[in-house]
Parts: sequence; structure tokens; C-alpha cells
Amino acid sequence: MANKKLNGTVIVTYRCNARCSMCNRYKAPSKPEEEISIETIKKLKLNLSFPVMIDTEYGNDKHTGRADNIDNESRTDAVIAFLERIMEAGYQSAIYASNSWFKDQLNYNRIKKYPKWVAKYSDTAPTVRDNLIGWQKSSHGENTPRNDICYKRR
Repeated sequence: MANKKLNGTVIVTYRCNARCSMCNRYKAPSKPEEEISIETIKKLKLNLSFPVMIDTEYGNDKHTGRADNIDNESRTDAVIAFLERIMEAGYQSAIYASNSWFKDQLNYNRIKKYPKWVAKYSDTAPTVRDNLIGWQKSSHGENTPRNDICYKRR
């Protein structure tokens, strides 16, 4: 996630790898996700205090996003490549996903060492705890504040 302060508010964005029908221009990108993210950060001259995150969850309810039906190892390879390239460019990186996605759709043993922001809409803490930097407790956000807990800041 990249952030930019505006009147004391932190606006958070992140790179969604799955893509949905709203993101047609990214259905077949000419560059890897991490390069698009790095270019965007540099272009906007963002002063980051949160990691640049990747989200590989399903792009829509029909699971027709371009990365929705790849196997767990390929998805994990892509996530690790993204994280490593972002770090090579001098930024912090992390993975955003639901508690179950980390366990069911990624090879968790391979990503244990990387920072994670877990979405688990509950008052019960996530079971994903290795290198946990944040917990999204609700899905609200557009006009209603979300209830997120940040465990680590720069």
C-alpha cells in the first residue's frame, strides 16, 4: 500500500493483482505489477510510511480475473517476485489478504518471513501471525471508517 497524507488523513492504495472488470486497462499489462507500482510511486513522489502491498485475492465473484485461476505455487512465485522487487527499489513491501487466503491460496511456508496485513472481519484475532503488521477488522471504508489495527509503523 502506498499512502499520501491529505489534511491529516492517510489515504491508502495498493496494487491488486487479480484485476476485475473495473480495471480493464490492466487485464494484460505490458509490465510486471511491481514495475507499475514503482513507476507510480516515483511519478506521484509519494513519501511512504506504509509498505507497498500486493493483493492477489479474487478479482470478482465469478473468479474471472486474469490471476484468479492460477495454482498456489505460481501465485506465491508472483507475490515473492513483487515483494523482492519493491524492496530492491528501496521501499518496504507486504502482502494483503484474508486470513483464509494466506493459508489456502498461497504457499504459506514460503511467505512466512514477509510482512502481512490480514483481513479478518471479526473480533477474534487472525490465525496468520508470522510478521503480522496489520489487521483489517471490517470491510467498510468508502463513507464509513474501517476498523483496522496497525501493529507496525516505520
